[in-house]
Amino acid sequence: EPTRGEYVARRFNGQTFPVMVYSKPIYKNTKCIGVRSVAVDITEQKTNEKLRTEVAVTRQSAEFKQSFLANMSHEIRTPLTGIIGITEELSHTQLDATQKDYLNTLRQSTENLREIINQILDYSKIEAGKVMLKPKVFHVKVLFKNAVKLYNSIIEKPVELSTQIDDSLPPLSMLTFNGY
Repeated sequence: EPTRGEYVARRFNGQTFPVMVYSKPIYKNTKCIGVRSVAVDITEQKTNEKLRTEVAVTRQSAEFKQSFLANMSHEIRTPLTGIIGITEELSHTQLDATQKDYLNTLRQSTENLREIINQILDYSKIEAGKVMLKPKVFHVKVLFKNAVKLYNSIIEKPVELSTQIDDSLPPLSMLTFNGY
């Protein structure tokens, strides 16, 4: 019966390479008198096969990462929504000045966390090629004031963060892509 199979051949210099061997018996008066074989170098096919496999694995890995980031971001939003809700309820209670200051820092921190989660989702969208630009207006002085306030609330050393904003800078600025 004709056969075929993959084998490894060796060149004169000792280097090996894959071959596909096709063999067919030769008959004379119903008696097999030999075998005719052809060997074809399949190095290129094997290389292409390996590359296709690597591309498929890379795609699966990227899809898994995108899915994981999106799922985790959504999972983190659930407790964050609870924190934001309780913070809002707390703001409707009787608070002294220090407590109001703490509450404002808590609000800013949760908003920063929400923005980080949104950026993770945006990163997933970038990799998936589904980016949408969205203008976002913000107050420059308020941004820096909140950054200083947040820094000062978490720092333990006697280090002070200060900022200087040029008066020629417009009070409102615009960024695109959700704050990037």
